Amino acid sequence: MGESEPASRTAGDRLAVLLVDRQGKAMAASAGFDELFGAPERLKLLDKAGQPLPRAQWPLARLRRGDAFSLPLKLTLSDGARRLFDVSGYPFGGAEGGEAAGVLIFEEPAAADGPGQVAALVSHELRTPLTVLHAALQLMDRALEAGDSQVARQYLEEALAEGRQLDVLTGQLLETARKVFLERGFTARPWTT
Repeated sequence: MGESEPASRTAGDRLAVLLVDRQGKAMAASAGFDELFGAPERLKLLDKAGQPLPRAQWPLARLRRGDAFSLPLKLTLSDGARRLFDVSGYPFGGAEGGEAAGVLIFEEPAAADGPGQVAALVSHELRTPLTVLHAALQLMDRALEAGDSQVARQYLEEALAEGRQLDVLTGQLLETARKVFLERGFTARPWTT
């Protein structure tokens, strides 16, 4: 595959991110969001059984209430197909008066018994705090450009909290990998060239 060719996408690899303001309007969307769903206002939300989601359970309503959440939703893709996605919401609770309400992450789950299930799970666990960290840093940059150091400080605190979460997750993953290697009889050897 050449460098200019896109990598093939698998079920557990389909990720979309949407940054929303306090009025529930999209501030920014990832290329994956545009590819999967098209414009944010065209997004149709159904529960995992395919029934309309009550307004109180809509991701934007939950973000406005300051709820962090993760739930399965059936979403209509830009080509009209419907697929199940895990939708996670992370409010920027510490940023009262800030411009963003939070970030929504849409990820198509991997096949339950597929060979990439563990990799997809690990990827999701690491990408979620990375995405929130990146969004908080972008918002901090905007606040600094606007001269609002108080809001910038709140976003900095959010970014630091996500950084700490990444540190914990990385440590847990490394410890788990070490245990798996030891259980399977692998021994550590110095790397030589």
